[in-house]
Amino acid sequence: VTWKKDDETDHTTDIANHWTLATISRSLKDSPPSFDSWDSLEQHVRRACDKLTFADEAFAPLNGHPFVHGAAERIQILHDTLNKFRGCFDDDGNRTPEGDRLYTEHFTGEKAWFSDSSATEKNDCRSKLIFPHPGQTGEYLFCPWHGKVKTPQIRVHFSWPVSASTPLYIVYVGPKITKR
Repeated sequence: VTWKKDDETDHTTDIANHWTLATISRSLKDSPPSFDSWDSLEQHVRRACDKLTFADEAFAPLNGHPFVHGAAERIQILHDTLNKFRGCFDDDGNRTPEGDRLYTEHFTGEKAWFSDSSATEKNDCRSKLIFPHPGQTGEYLFCPWHGKVKTPQIRVHFSWPVSASTPLYIVYVGPKITKR
């Protein structure tokens, strides 16, 4: 489709023309999800990230906070990356080359998407980084590892290390809890 504005500038865009249910279904499946609330984000992430194990109340800290579409998209990307990373192990439990790539790109370096809390945060905020274990009643997990959203400051806390033999638990999605 070509659109001519008043100033005679042409703006051209492609519009898919679907003639079968199969092509529109595939297009909808491949299109990025649209979120309009923290609840819709949570529903999508829980459904799409089948290699992650979520605490029942993992997303509860977002309740009462204004919905920010850009932050929701970033949270979804962080969960997708963790889900892919959790699936990157061979039959012997070793990380695959794809897992090594994800680790290098997203878990190391100054601009890493995921990192461990600093030694100071682990010391000063230790009690805030302990969460009920999603799989074992009465047990707790220390989860200083987190994914980062910058604006607003939101964190996704999860269990570490990630291995083939243990679930990757998502225990907290909400405002940064180690603020000083």
